[in-house]
Amino acid sequence: MAARVPQFFIITMLAVTLLAANVQADDAEDLKRIDAENAAAHAGEHVVVTMTVNASRLLRDRDIGFLNSHKDYMHEDNFTVVFYEKVLKEFADQDIDDPCKHYRGKKIEVTGGIELRRGKPQIVLKSPKDIKIVKEDAGESGDDA
Repeated sequence: MAARVPQFFIITMLAVTLLAANVQADDAEDLKRIDAENAAAHAGEHVVVTMTVNASRLLRDRDIGFLNSHKDYMHEDNFTVVFYEKVLKEFADQDIDDPCKHYRGKKIEVTGGIELRRGKPQIVLKSPKDIKIVKEDAGESGDDA
């Protein structure tokens, strides 16, 4: 009987872990999807933001990168995706040495919590898994960056 308790415990813990992972994946699919122009109104929320990267900059000396929805990052409606050293290293592990160049001109979806910095909305990227390139609609072009 004593041998069955650890076996039952292991099976139960495995089931709970799998269930939790499934719920987490479902939660990501259920997140509110918004356009970058509406991001400020969703400060404090965990969402999926869609935007075209119209400007980007990698500051290697500070290990920080920025993806901006407007060419002028000071534009009142600009939305920014920010990533730091840890995420830059994770991109490098995926053979993306310069994520700013990689995403420039592309339509992306980024998942995360929106925060306001100096009154402007941004998401600080926690992992490369939280950003993806989405297919352009017919007639759209991201080649102007």
